[in-house]
Amino acid sequence: MNISQYILAVLAIPFATSFSQAAEFDLNFEDTSTGVNWAGVVDTTTDTLSISQWSATGGDYFATEASLPMIFNAVTGASSSYDIPDVWDGNLTNWGFLSENIWTDYTWNSQPNIDRGNNPLFIDINTTKIGIGVKETYVPEAIDGGDEGFTIIPARFDRTYTNAATMTDSVNEKRDITATTFTATPVAVPEPSSALLLLVGAAGALVRRKR
Repeated sequence: MNISQYILAVLAIPFATSFSQAAEFDLNFEDTSTGVNWAGVVDTTTDTLSISQWSATGGDYFATEASLPMIFNAVTGASSSYDIPDVWDGNLTNWGFLSENIWTDYTWNSQPNIDRGNNPLFIDINTTKIGIGVKETYVPEAIDGGDEGFTIIPARFDRTYTNAATMTDSVNEKRDITATTFTATPVAVPEPSSALLLLVGAAGALVRRKR
């Protein structure tokens, strides 16, 4: 048996482990002033937030069960995705979560929300996604010019990062909802990567050869 190979394999195991870490966090958002309270799971492998529970004592901003789970993607800048650290501390600094669908793609339980959701004008002007730590603003197409000609400025979505657990409430005239309580609790430990398992197997094979 080549002892040096065995030692090398054993020493390499911690290094393989460091590159295979991934984590999950239980995320809880509560705003006592509006009664909004939701819970979900953040996955640092897929860089997503999945909201599975949502309630609101006031009923103003309450997603029904038909809309759950809501999937949000971690984003930063104008269009780039964000790689959530495996040791995330719960802070949102220059990044946030943006829902995969726009507000009107979800169903809400209060009558004012239902009425607005059935209003074509309301749908047209509320095509933004739901943001957590990031606000998405729809800027409509515009025509700029005068006697010398005109320039069409294409419609776009602008993003503003709040560096806090703030949501844009598309229902109530885009009022911001800032969490009074926002916690991220680790719930998963790193799992061995395939590379680590191969190293363990190789080390075991060397031991059997020695015997």
